[in-house]
Amino acid sequence: MKVVKYQNLIKCIFYILGYDKETICVEGTQKLYWKIARHLWNGSLPLKMEKYEYEGAKSDTIKSYQTINYIEKNLEGLTQDELNKYNHALGLMFKWLQLAIAARKQSIIKRLANSKKLREDRELKIEEEKQRKDDRTQALADAKEKWEVENRAEIERYETYIADKDAGALDPEDDAEPPTKPVYDEKYFLYEFDAAHPETVIPPEVKDAIDNDWSITSTRKDELLTEYQITVAEALAAASHPPKK
Repeated sequence: MKVVKYQNLIKCIFYILGYDKETICVEGTQKLYWKIARHLWNGSLPLKMEKYEYEGAKSDTIKSYQTINYIEKNLEGLTQDELNKYNHALGLMFKWLQLAIAARKQSIIKRLANSKKLREDRELKIEEEKQRKDDRTQALADAKEKWEVENRAEIERYETYIADKDAGALDPEDDAEPPTKPVYDEKYFLYEFDAAHPETVIPPEVKDAIDNDWSITSTRKDELLTEYQITVAEALAAASHPPKK
């Protein structure tokens, strides 16, 4: 059983580096075929390990057995001490794999947290713009009402003139210039309002980056983000209150 677990470790090293099972396993199975895999277990492997990209999105197609989910499941039961005693080289490989997985997960979670914050910031901007428009509408109504009160005499004079004209009650010999209809300049008010209260710039819609190498349920994602936010908050608190010497 231990041999199988050690073989799983070797297999997982290959998988996280992008090797296909056809190049290291018995045909049609997930059983490591060392006779062919050993030809890849050479000096080029450390170079691939060094170039492993743990940061950034991974939207390319990734086979299920190359995912972190599959790899972690196949590493269950293995311990650092056990591997160090069995084979020092395998112990080092196991340590690298654990660190690579941890770094990769951290990168994904950090970017998910950043996307979440950007979405929250966007929602705040949307609410700000909605409030600005509500305030704009109300300010226009208030200003127009005030203007109508201040110009009531001119408005009534014009309305009386129109009513008399429609009723045919105007003196045809009256050569006085007819009153002009008072009109509130809404466009000018809105221009001045917008100059004093510019439109809120709403950032573009935010979507999570695609990371095909780690499948996370929405519930687990929420848990990871909560844990991450707590960790960040604790780190910031500790940084702002360093221990006294």
